[in-house]
Amino acid sequence: MSKKTTRKAMLTSVVALVICFAMLVGTTYAWFTDSVASSGNIIKSGTLNIDLLIKTDTDNDYVSVKNNPTKKAFDYDLWEPGYTEWVNAKVSTTGNLALKYTMTITANGQVSALANVIDVYYKPAEVALPATRDLSGLVKIGTLADALAGTIVIDDTLIPDLQAYNGTAVTDADYATLALHMQESAGNEYQNLSIGTDFSLTILATQLNYERDSFDDQYDAGLTFSANGIQVTDTDGVVHTYLDAPIPSASGYGTMEGNTISSASAFAGTTYTIDPSVNSIGANAFSGTQIETVTVTSNLSCAAKAFDNLNTLKNVNFDQAVTKIPNRMFYRCGIEEIVIPNTITTIEEGAFQQCASLTSVTLPSNITEIPNNLFYECTSLSSVTIPASVTKIGNNAIRGTKITSVTIPASVEEIGSMAFRDDYDLTDIYFETTDASGLTIAGNAFTMSSRVVNLKVHCKNDTVKTQMETLIPSSGNLHVTYVVD
Repeated sequence: MSKKTTRKAMLTSVVALVICFAMLVGTTYAWFTDSVASSGNIIKSGTLNIDLLIKTDTDNDYVSVKNNPTKKAFDYDLWEPGYTEWVNAKVSTTGNLALKYTMTITANGQVSALANVIDVYYKPAEVALPATRDLSGLVKIGTLADALAGTIVIDDTLIPDLQAYNGTAVTDADYATLALHMQESAGNEYQNLSIGTDFSLTILATQLNYERDSFDDQYDAGLTFSANGIQVTDTDGVVHTYLDAPIPSASGYGTMEGNTISSASAFAGTTYTIDPSVNSIGANAFSGTQIETVTVTSNLSCAAKAFDNLNTLKNVNFDQAVTKIPNRMFYRCGIEEIVIPNTITTIEEGAFQQCASLTSVTLPSNITEIPNNLFYECTSLSSVTIPASVTKIGNNAIRGTKITSVTIPASVEEIGSMAFRDDYDLTDIYFETTDASGLTIAGNAFTMSSRVVNLKVHCKNDTVKTQMETLIPSSGNLHVTYVVD
């Protein structure tokens, strides 16, 4: 007798929380003033039993908007360039149904130009207000004008139990931090202006397919959370996902965590700066864009294949704060030349693998390793200078390029498998060591698979010459001569 599975009819009720922030329309009298005050808070709550709680810098704890409908979130009337208003928000539920919700900021009328110079900052976590009101822990998601135009949407889920789902702990509340910051560059044309309308923070919630049926908890087995975290689309069309917990990269290389750029396909510009708050970038995130120049401003935990097949990308700049280029970050993109500054101390595997247009590269002077696959199949690369700090040249590190000669510093202790394989234009190798007894070279480091290559190995003395005759012997298509010069 076959077992029948009964699915529960899912509740489709939608609940909405609307918090109205009134921007006074009347004339202001300070040199540079405006009023921002919460008023007319409306809550419509159904069976999901959600609530919004807020905490400003004058509160000791969170205050329920449901129980205190006149509670003000942003309440300051002397706005001036550089000023920041800060609020912590908490979405909670006392119900027992898993829910998903969206958060938007919408205008209740026509918006004035003042909203163009007030930036909105956000982080999906509780961040205490620093004494300096420093915004470095938050990410800018647009201006207040952008938010009021409905272009900023935050998506999240809330599971009200103490169990774990897909290995991730869950809770009955979500936290967020919002800040409004008036741009320092705002000029006198913004004096005596108001926003011109009220605006509302709207939370729409509906049930998430999560609960058990009468047999087991497997009827939801195919359920996946949207990128396992909160999604925010910024004003450039770039989708940021705030991951609840680290997850493996879809590319198979590295781990995604924190503020992750999951898609930038809607970005319309040619120059893009990765925000310092970004922790990782998803594979193919910039697919379909026309970006020509990218600036990296901080260390990323993962960015494997972020610019895969982006042939328009020609220039890469690194901020001084950056010390690492992560695994396969610029894999198979259109970079032609690159100068990597000395502030970079670590370059991970395959960072420039299969960049077929790359012709020249300047490596930082303090790296200790040319990692596996770094320039593998960079078929236009004609020269590489290996810094004197390098102790290891990894597997396939400079394989399948167009280099004609290479100098191996005395610091190098290991040359890995197929490190220079199929470099068919390679005619000269210069070893700077005066004693190669501590040097390990893989037997296939210089093998040539389909064409004959006549390779001349230049040595500092007869001792090294004798050692190289053993370390790099003629074999197959590789014909080697050894000289002392």
